[in-house]
Amino acid sequence: MEAFGLSSNSQCTFLLPSMVLLAYSTGWQIITPILSLYYRSFGFSVAEIGLVFSFLGLGMLVFEPIWGLLCDRVPIRKVMVPTILLSTLNVSLYAWNSSVAIFAMLEFLHGVLASAVGVAGRAMIVDLSPSRRGKAFGIWSAMYGLGAMIGPFVGGFAAQTANYRTAFYLSAFTFGIAFIFALKSIRFPIRSALNDQSSKLNSSRSFLLAPIFAMVALNFLSLQFVKSIVPIYLRESAHFIVTETEIGLVFTAIGLIGLPTQVLVGSLSDRVGRKYPAALGMILCSFAFAAFPSISDIFQLYLVTSIYAIGGATIVPCLMATLMDISPFDRGASMGIYGAAEDLGMLVGPAVTGLAHHYYGIDAPFLICSEIMLLNAILAFIFIKRKS
Repeated sequence: MEAFGLSSNSQCTFLLPSMVLLAYSTGWQIITPILSLYYRSFGFSVAEIGLVFSFLGLGMLVFEPIWGLLCDRVPIRKVMVPTILLSTLNVSLYAWNSSVAIFAMLEFLHGVLASAVGVAGRAMIVDLSPSRRGKAFGIWSAMYGLGAMIGPFVGGFAAQTANYRTAFYLSAFTFGIAFIFALKSIRFPIRSALNDQSSKLNSSRSFLLAPIFAMVALNFLSLQFVKSIVPIYLRESAHFIVTETEIGLVFTAIGLIGLPTQVLVGSLSDRVGRKYPAALGMILCSFAFAAFPSISDIFQLYLVTSIYAIGGATIVPCLMATLMDISPFDRGASMGIYGAAEDLGMLVGPAVTGLAHHYYGIDAPFLICSEIMLLNAILAFIFIKRKS
């Protein structure tokens, strides 16, 4: 009997690598709700915080294509194991610095290391389930979603009850768990049988790479705004007062809703195509961003973030599978392309929204992101094929 549409052999092979991705995601998400608040505690402006977060995207943008090419030439284990180990050291250094320049450097290194794990993880998914990409990428996204459900609450609670340093040490400890799982589980050949078939892009569809790249970049521009600026908005809002734990719970709710949504949508997109689920998710995100400035109480906050969570969880597996539909053979390089689009959004997003917040007020970034996601929906309707 198959689970998640994967064969029994793939299930066994997939279990421990999934635990690597889950532990790594949890470690990253532990610091997600508190990192911008931590920077704010040193007196940094929102524009400075946005600039610091942009270095995360820069590190990813520069190195993700390199990791993608490397994953097509060496065993994935040789990429993933050392970068996870270095992540434990990198995140620990956050607890002992207070300089904008040093934090920017740490964010850049974080981006370099996280991009390696991201590319290697996505390449594994292609190897394990080449014929059911939508469902497989839904499961991959769900591992990160589960980490996004656990990590923010742990980080927010640790920061509120102890201090910010405790959250960084917990993150490093969780990266250490991912390292142990990686040592025991990531044993893949240089290239799968699927990759040996061809190393060339599907030329009949390669013209679609540019719009797909744009959609991924725009999606992650808005996503990085949520991670970098929204915690500050929630903490400093005049409508309600929230603690670090409550901010963590908001992100936990996003992960909790996104977890099953990503798996279900990934499976659904294998049957009905990627176009309509992706476009619907983008429209939901646009609505949520537009509604955010009107929130006046906690109930409305959770309602709007729930809409955003459903929309955001719908988009990622659809776009990831669409890229692999276009370029089905060079899985490392293709995932490097996808990751580079993510990183471009993560590079531009914090800086643009931070400056918009600084010069045009607290509501401006939400309206910008709403319009961006509406544009994304239009692109999806035009360029994503109805069914591959």
